[in-house]
Amino acid sequence: MPVPRLLRQIAIDLAFWYCLPCAFLIIYIAVLRQPQSAVIPHLWAMALPFAVQGIVRLVVSRWVSHPRLRLLIASLVLALFVGAMLTYYALAIISVRFWGAIVAWQAIPTFFRQAPDIAAAAGLHPVVAGAAALVLIAAVLVASWVYLRRCDWTRDLGRSDWIKAICVLAAGCALWLEVANATEAPWIALAEPISMTIFPLAGTRNIEGHLVNDEKAQVLDELEDRARANYVPSSGLLKKNLILIVVDALRPANMSLYSYERHTTPYLDELSRTHSVRKFVAHAPCSDTGCGLISLTGSKLPGDFSFHPFSLHEALRRNGYRIHVIQSGDHTFFHPMRGYYGELDTWLDGNSVRTNSIDDDQLIVDKVAAMPEWDGTPAMFHFHLMSAHVTRKDNGRRVFAPASSYLFPPQTDGSGADVIVPTATNYYDNGVLDADHVIETLIKQLKQKGYLQRALIVVTADHGEALGEHGMFAHANSVYEEVLKVPVVFVANGYEPEGFVAATAFPLQIDIAPTILSELEIPCPTTWKGRPLQAPYEPFVAYFEERDSAGVIDTRHPGRQWKYWLNFASGDEFVFDLGTDPHEAHNVVKSVPEALLSDWRRRVVYTRPSR
Repeated sequence: MPVPRLLRQIAIDLAFWYCLPCAFLIIYIAVLRQPQSAVIPHLWAMALPFAVQGIVRLVVSRWVSHPRLRLLIASLVLALFVGAMLTYYALAIISVRFWGAIVAWQAIPTFFRQAPDIAAAAGLHPVVAGAAALVLIAAVLVASWVYLRRCDWTRDLGRSDWIKAICVLAAGCALWLEVANATEAPWIALAEPISMTIFPLAGTRNIEGHLVNDEKAQVLDELEDRARANYVPSSGLLKKNLILIVVDALRPANMSLYSYERHTTPYLDELSRTHSVRKFVAHAPCSDTGCGLISLTGSKLPGDFSFHPFSLHEALRRNGYRIHVIQSGDHTFFHPMRGYYGELDTWLDGNSVRTNSIDDDQLIVDKVAAMPEWDGTPAMFHFHLMSAHVTRKDNGRRVFAPASSYLFPPQTDGSGADVIVPTATNYYDNGVLDADHVIETLIKQLKQKGYLQRALIVVTADHGEALGEHGMFAHANSVYEEVLKVPVVFVANGYEPEGFVAATAFPLQIDIAPTILSELEIPCPTTWKGRPLQAPYEPFVAYFEERDSAGVIDTRHPGRQWKYWLNFASGDEFVFDLGTDPHEAHNVVKSVPEALLSDWRRRVVYTRPSR
């Protein structure tokens, strides 16, 4: 084959190959608002799979003589690569859209395991979803067949041309590997998606969109190690057990315990009538699971996240506790939390057991049923429930009907006005009722095994949930109060508790761990940022962030609960007085003194330099 013709056909092949990467980059930058710096490195990254599939096709054309069989095998090879590319791009778009970060390679199996639940939450029957996937696979294969029947440059190569082509593609692979090896960190810094998937912990750790810089984390972790070295455990002999129950996406506004008109938390309501129950609403610094759990268990705001924080779990272990972390969902790869908790006696999540659904809370119930009876050693149980989450396992209970998932919510007009979708509210309320039932089951199991003789039970959430307020649904997509408010319920079992100042203070999620340790009469690590709510209230300024927005809560001004945030993408600023406008209906940024605005801006920009 003449060289000009060969080069022309390879150029056509390249143009065909790069259609998908270009389409993805348009969505990645224009829709998902990711940095334009990712364009060149991503286009370069996609040259390697092109070269690899080209080499494989060359080998097929050389060693398979039958024309139709050769075409079939070559089509399968091309379809495999194109299908993998389509799948990866779909996962990347979903992960950035819903969780604010590119999916890490370890978490990719989680997406496939969750596919049936996601399809069900989207209202698709498993048969329909499976049929659609088969149709897509067939379409890719047919398109590859049609394309290669007309444009396969490998089939007409002579022996010398074949050897030259192999050498050129192999040299391309070697060159790519050399460049990739030299530019791994810059590519991650430039937000190139494949690099962030393959090297999720290189340079900067991305916790669902919250960036933790390696250099700053190293400095903070040195302080954590110093706190560990100087930590003195409690000398008390009789210690209370701790039952920490975190319900994913639980919002207080839809709990009858917090005066919701529907009877969604009958068991917690009953506990409040028969036990010493103290409840309040805390303000989370973000609206996603990874950030919420680190803030909850490490008493840290996002600007203070590091790699090895002195966690609640570690503090309790230093005080002689056994630590049992039992949860549904993927907390091994998707939310890689195990390393943040320290040494554990029990670890179980949706990836630890063979199950049809990793978001099914039944696996927690089954695990607790198999736990031994209490032997007198103080214990911490940390449960994470998915019953109220939009991707939860559907158990068939539909007390509130008609109900349908809001995984793919209705389109809004962009004005920020509230949207009322009764079927979505019914779906969520059914989930809250399911979570209350699971909590009841777990508490009764632990009571039968002796763990509640003298115990503190804490029920809370990692973040809230939006159900149409401001036109928003779900979470990890805004900094409105609906996604930042979390319930906190303290239940004292077998002892008389101390009172809280939460009724007059503005509790934060980072205050929960210090309040727990104070209740257990255990000292807090010196690096924690929260304050125990048993202590006198002091005004503060607290940082929060999610996606393109970051801001502060300011309670330093008597009679005011200021909330300020800046949208980094649009440059818009928002100010609300939550004391008089808890729904955030009136942006009063123009009426706030410039000096106060400047103080808030400085705090936000200083805390979030990586954005």
